[in-house]
Amino acid sequence: MKMFGELRLVRALTDEQIAAMRDPRLAATTKLPRVEDAVKAGGFLTGTPADIIEQLKAVEKRYPGVDRVVCATPLGTPLEVQLEDLDRFAKEVMPAFRPAKIAAAAE
Repeated sequence: MKMFGELRLVRALTDEQIAAMRDPRLAATTKLPRVEDAVKAGGFLTGTPADIIEQLKAVEKRYPGVDRVVCATPLGTPLEVQLEDLDRFAKEVMPAFRPAKIAAAAE
């Protein structure tokens, strides 16, 4: 948030919030967005593989024709953890989005 807020890439942040992120004394007394807020707003997907599938199916329904999503991890996440997350996503989430023809062949 510090980087993207300052660049005005997080539209929901007010000037007061952006200024507070620069100063730890202000940050403690200013209502800043939390990860939970971003999840609630749909900016981040989180949960079990079943939860992620449900959330992505809702995106798919809202935006017909979407055929790609970006999987990203927070800056500083160790490579080993990133690879584990991507492997789990590939094995436990992606199969729910296979075209019917490919899914039938895999069974």
